[in-house]
Amino acid sequence: MIPDFYCRARNGQFVLNGFEDTRSFIYVDDAIRATMLLAGDRGAQGEVVNVGGDSEIRIKDLGALMMEVAGLRGEIRLNPSPRGSVRRRVPNLDKLRRLIGRHPEISLRDGLRETARFYLHGAYKGL
Repeated sequence: MIPDFYCRARNGQFVLNGFEDTRSFIYVDDAIRATMLLAGDRGAQGEVVNVGGDSEIRIKDLGALMMEVAGLRGEIRLNPSPRGSVRRRVPNLDKLRRLIGRHPEISLRDGLRETARFYLHGAYKGL
């Protein structure tokens, strides 16, 4: 949803779906790092381990943060969740931390800033 938001923002459209729902997010570098560490950890062999972010945030609040870190101005159009959508998604990271230690390393704010740079001002040209 974050890339979708920034792609729409390139055209001056600020839209969020499921604004009352909560989610947790992880920056791609942290997801890759965790996956690589788990792949090399004998204690993780045969285990199911959640890899994800540890900061649960309401989508409406995420939208405000995405606007802030990207320096965007405008009204966000808030749409309800699609029918059947899960209201809350946040992984239990206890096993991940036990196996690989501190995780994630990149804060939500910093990850959003880098994502905004890529989608708004960087190399992203769309599909």
